[in-house]
Amino acid sequence: MAVGLYGGWKRALTLKRLEDCERPEEFLGSLRPICEVIYSVLVSAFIQSIEAHYQRSLRRTQPGEEKLKSTDNWYNSKALGKRALAIAEDGARVAGTGNISAANQAAERAWELLDESVDMARANYSLGREWSMLSGLGEELFDIP
Repeated sequence: MAVGLYGGWKRALTLKRLEDCERPEEFLGSLRPICEVIYSVLVSAFIQSIEAHYQRSLRRTQPGEEKLKSTDNWYNSKALGKRALAIAEDGARVAGTGNISAANQAAERAWELLDESVDMARANYSLGREWSMLSGLGEELFDIP
């Protein structure tokens, strides 16, 4: 049993033993709330990291200068991430009522928004820049034969 705080409410999360379940759905049903807590923690961490990049981008803009192009991307990425988390939390509440179909639809929509959020954040980086950051890291560093 684990205790999780999710969406402002606290509850005990119990994973049923597979051997004690008559159907696989029972086991999966007990696993879902645990996965939802993990998702919430990971997406919250992602949102906080995007917020840090957004704040850094704001600080790098000098007074009187036009803001960096990346600033809007960080802001929009954060907004999409927050929407994804809110929809996922609503889906978790719906799942608790037994409406699994609606909960699954909410989970799918949250995943789509999170994917958009990641793409928006990724737009701030170019492959050339990423590869140049790795220059000098060769086989000798990683003992690659």
